[in-house]
Amino acid sequence: MQEHTLDHLLQQLREVLSRRTPALLACSGGLDSRLLAHLSRLWDLDVDAVFVTGPHLTPHEIAWARDWISRRGLRLHVLPFNPLHDERARQNQRDRCYHCKRAIFTRVRLLAADLDRPHVLDGTNASDTREYRPGRAALEEFGVASPLALAGLTKDHIRQAAKVTNLDWPDQPSRSCLMTRLDYGLAPTESMLARLALAEDALTRLGLRDFRLRVSLSPPQEGPPRPQYTLHIAQAEQTRWLDIRARGVATLRMEGFFPCKVRLEGQVSGHFDRPAPPVLKNSAGQDGDA
Repeated sequence: MQEHTLDHLLQQLREVLSRRTPALLACSGGLDSRLLAHLSRLWDLDVDAVFVTGPHLTPHEIAWARDWISRRGLRLHVLPFNPLHDERARQNQRDRCYHCKRAIFTRVRLLAADLDRPHVLDGTNASDTREYRPGRAALEEFGVASPLALAGLTKDHIRQAAKVTNLDWPDQPSRSCLMTRLDYGLAPTESMLARLALAEDALTRLGLRDFRLRVSLSPPQEGPPRPQYTLHIAQAEQTRWLDIRARGVATLRMEGFFPCKVRLEGQVSGHFDRPAPPVLKNSAGQDGDA
C-alpha cells in the first residue's frame, strides 16, 4: 500500500468526519470504530461515544471496550440492550442482524436527540459493503453515516492507518456478537449466550485471538436434533492452538461444549453465510473432535 494513497484516504476521512459533527459514534471496541474514536480525538472533533452493552457480548469484551473508550478521553454513554427482547432478532433468521441493528439504532437515535447531536456514526468500512450485511439496511433507515466506507477505507487501509497514527492493537481481529455463533433458525437463549461468553473469554485468556465457538443442530438423518459444537480457529492460530490444546479441550468440556469439532479456516467470520469448508485431517491437529 503506497503511503500517499493512505494519506489521501485519511484526508478524505477527515473531511467526511468534519462535516458530520457534533456526532454520536457507536463504538463497539472493535478496530474500525476505535480508529474513528482515535482520529476524532486526534483531529479535535466534537464526537461522543456510545457503547451498547448486553448479553450478546462477553464480559471481557465489555470491560475492555469501556475501559479503552474511557482512557481515550471521549465522553462515553453506555446503552444497555438485550437482543433477546426483540422477537424478530430472537428468531435468528438470516435477516437477524437487520432487526437487531434496527432495535439498537432506534435507541441510539433517541439518545443522540437527547444529547442534541444530529449525526450518528458507525464503523462500517468499505470492505463490509462487499459482504452480506443485512444490518446495513437498518443503518440507512436511521440515517447512520459510516465515515470509513464513505471515505473508501478498506480493512487493510484501517490497519495501516492504525499503525501510522499510533493506535494501539492495529492487528486486532474482528469480533462479531455472540448471536452469530448460532446457526440460522436456532433460537438463542440467555443461558446459551452466557455459556458461549464464558467459554470464549476462557479461550481468550489461554491466548487464542481469532476464533469463534459455534452451535448448530445435528442433521435430520441422525435422529432427533441435538446441539453440535464447532470451534473455528483462524489458520494463523494453528500453532497457538496446538500449544494450548489440552487446556482448550478442558475449557470446552467444563463449559458444556463437548464433544466439539475443531476446524481451521482462512476466515472465521461469516461462517454460516458460506458453504461448509472441507474437512481437514486430524493428524496435525487441524481438524477433528476436541
